[in-house]
Amino acid sequence: MSRWFRVWQKKRGRRRTGSRLAGSVGEASFFGLLLLLGGIVQVYVFIRYTQSPSAVLLEPPVGFQFWLMVLISTSFLLIGGGGLVLTALQTGTSTERRAALVKRAADIDLINDELPSLSEHPGVPDHKSLNNSPGVELRYRLPVIQTQTLAFLATGFLCLVCNGIAIVLLLVLFREWVTGNLQIALIALTSFFGAMAGWASVFFVRQVRMRGGIGPTTVEISDHPLHPGDAYEVYMSQCGRLHLQTLEVLLVCEEEVTYRQGTDVRTERRVVVEELIHRGQDCQIRREQPYEERCPLQISEKTMHSFQGQHNVIQWKLMVRGQGTGWQSFERGFPVVIAPVVSE
Repeated sequence: MSRWFRVWQKKRGRRRTGSRLAGSVGEASFFGLLLLLGGIVQVYVFIRYTQSPSAVLLEPPVGFQFWLMVLISTSFLLIGGGGLVLTALQTGTSTERRAALVKRAADIDLINDELPSLSEHPGVPDHKSLNNSPGVELRYRLPVIQTQTLAFLATGFLCLVCNGIAIVLLLVLFREWVTGNLQIALIALTSFFGAMAGWASVFFVRQVRMRGGIGPTTVEISDHPLHPGDAYEVYMSQCGRLHLQTLEVLLVCEEEVTYRQGTDVRTERRVVVEELIHRGQDCQIRREQPYEERCPLQISEKTMHSFQGQHNVIQWKLMVRGQGTGWQSFERGFPVVIAPVVSE
């Protein structure tokens, strides 16, 4: 059953059932409110203390109160802006990726939080972080890769900033109208930011509606890691309240190459394998009745195993792709590791 919020969450193994998105959105909202509050106070201080006394209704003398407001608003701007940037950089990235961004300015997506073990298969990612959540129907529950978190946070931030600027301009416009000093430029500027705030609000509500209508996706697998030539079983559950024309489960392989071109570090990603495992047609999903499906998964003997190097990455994942109408289309990935066959 899809839910909007969870105050209490349970753990499956060492992994929580709740998504990290709720924590990221809460953290970004907190810093965004600080940034918005600091901006409003800065604009208020600028307008109140830079206009002529005749254009101000109530104007206290410049002194301790003025510098206190400047100090507080500046601190809010610095804390809010820095927190938003840090949250955006840390959302959806692992510890190793953040370290790589600092050391090499690279952009390699890692599928786990641990480096490959040198004692076993060098270059093959460690799968222990993917096996720490037991499933309900099958043995393991796979973690989901958040693919649109940054876009959602950026949309919320844009909506917050546009509405804040529009509110401040409306207050200034009302004050100028009361004092009889109304200007065409101020009316045009307020109209522009009002239209921007309306568009951003509609777009943000659409994103919230999409995340509320499309519930959580659960993928479980009978065994892990996977090996070429073996057969497995996959369980998929899709919650929410929507109607999908098609709902597919695919096995996808992405190859990633990082190289240096002059003084720039470039990363290219390409899908090299996309194998259809299951396709459901005309899926009507209700909150009280999620869509569930069990499907077999056969790994070919010629399948290349997962690989993680300094400049090359071969990453496998199970992809759930839903095609609906308008906002009811989505795509979510669940990483898996294909290990080479152990020769006896």
